[in-house]
Amino acid sequence: MLNINNSIFKLNKTMSTTKYYRCADSRCTVTACTDLQGIILNMKGDHCHPPEPEEIQIRTFKQVVKARAISENTLIP
Repeated sequence: MLNINNSIFKLNKTMSTTKYYRCADSRCTVTACTDLQGIILNMKGDHCHPPEPEEIQIRTFKQVVKARAISENTLIP
């Protein structure tokens, strides 16, 4: 997941020096490229939807919960 200006991008493919992303909204055609360290190199297109900062918070929370569920070893009584 990549966050640019409160818009969510999903990884499309990875090449030897570049990662290519597409907007997470399937109707949107915006693409972005970053280097392997995550520095934005290029962004093309205009979003067909408003930014979704609350969706970013939801996805971030889900990632934290999943990571905790995997790493925590406390038994449930």
